[in-house]
Amino acid sequence: MRVRVWGAGIVALASLGIGLAIVLSLAGNAATATPRWPWLLDELRQHPWWSVGVFALLAIVAGGIAARLQIRPPEALNDPLPPAPVTVPDWFVDRAQTRTAATAVCRRRRAVGITTSLSGAGGFGKTTLAAAVCARWRVRWRFRSRMFPALRPRIFSVTIGRDVRGRAAVAAKVAEVTRFITGNTTEFDDPALAGAHLGRLLDKRSRTLLVLDDVWEAEQLDPFLTGGRRCVRLVTTRNPALLPPAAKRIPVDQMSRDQAKAVLTWNLPPLPEPLVDALLKSTGRWALLLRLTNRLISEQRAAGADPTATAQRILHQLRGNGPAAVDDAATVWNLDDPRLRNQAVKASIEAATTLLPPGGQDRFTELGIFAEDESIPITAVALLWQASGQLAEDQTRTLCRNLERLSLLTLDPRNGGTISLHDVIRDYLRGHLGSTALAVLITSVVNAGQVLIMTKTSGVVEVSTLHRTRRSSCHTVMPA
Repeated sequence: MRVRVWGAGIVALASLGIGLAIVLSLAGNAATATPRWPWLLDELRQHPWWSVGVFALLAIVAGGIAARLQIRPPEALNDPLPPAPVTVPDWFVDRAQTRTAATAVCRRRRAVGITTSLSGAGGFGKTTLAAAVCARWRVRWRFRSRMFPALRPRIFSVTIGRDVRGRAAVAAKVAEVTRFITGNTTEFDDPALAGAHLGRLLDKRSRTLLVLDDVWEAEQLDPFLTGGRRCVRLVTTRNPALLPPAAKRIPVDQMSRDQAKAVLTWNLPPLPEPLVDALLKSTGRWALLLRLTNRLISEQRAAGADPTATAQRILHQLRGNGPAAVDDAATVWNLDDPRLRNQAVKASIEAATTLLPPGGQDRFTELGIFAEDESIPITAVALLWQASGQLAEDQTRTLCRNLERLSLLTLDPRNGGTISLHDVIRDYLRGHLGSTALAVLITSVVNAGQVLIMTKTSGVVEVSTLHRTRRSSCHTVMPA
């Protein structure tokens, strides 16, 4: 590398010397008896020192270009053709996170992570936002290919998924990505060695944007972060804790009112404003739920139904049965495919809950008994889960941490720890429970609190603490 740089420097100095020699010779001839030189040469004769500056600047520019050509790696001729640029759905509404991510990938060489906020689960539009980032002209030009500058930019999108687990599976995925980008077929059993091999190959190539979609665990991401100093990684994940410390973290949560309205009413005739407001509230401005509602209204309208009446019926279903009311009950979804999974509310949530330890799904569903917009003390959750699943308080805190890691709830460690649920998640849980199960759970937690208070006889302070816990539970629990 240094030899190449020195070679470029020598070329620049030689160019500068030649330019100076020419200009100085012209300046010397200015003293001759020739009254006028032909064309541009006469201008050089009249302004010799300006000419020196111009030629010096040109020499410096030429030297810089020569140095860049020496340092920049050649485009690998045997690499597979980069994939065609991604397309963004017509219903997509641009968001601030798209612009932020585009700026980040164009300016940074470290990993850039698009993550859900801690108050939500899947379905907030991370994958679609990543596609929109890749489709931006600024990003396409930044990662342009020399052979196909704007038509085929060096942007590669790869879905990791929940099912890539264990050393062998991760190593195989890295090898697959290596073949996809470089055509190299070398395979390793060790994910770290596979990642290092991919990094070395990327070091020999020009700027590359690698989109790693649907990453769940750190073991899936780590091999892709080795080497590749001209490679930017754009990561979508529900688990922001797995991102490297230097990554740019961009939380993706519910849409703004205007954005949500645009998605909800896309390609529909005008709907009554109060009805639109009610639907926005019932969907929680959740991108997935908004799109499903819009599609359901559009399908019914195509069959001759009145859009307003259809929207009112869907609103009633959402209020009565929760977000899963817009799902197709006859469809079985592949939870390991994010593009299929994001076509149903139930599938999107269950993609995370099925990764919980045994009994974790039931305990998570039971959180639907708590009121909306409440910070729920973990002591109250422990009281509930002790009654329903015989979980101790430390087990309750561990499960809450796992739920936070999957972006199913928000965990605040202050004041003994509290959790909160996104409104859409809570509505889904309540719809999944049903009124009968809600009533049984509320009764069990209140009864459990009474038993605990009756068994404590060691002093006023302990009884007061238990009373505060019980009051917190009763304040937070919403009757069915």
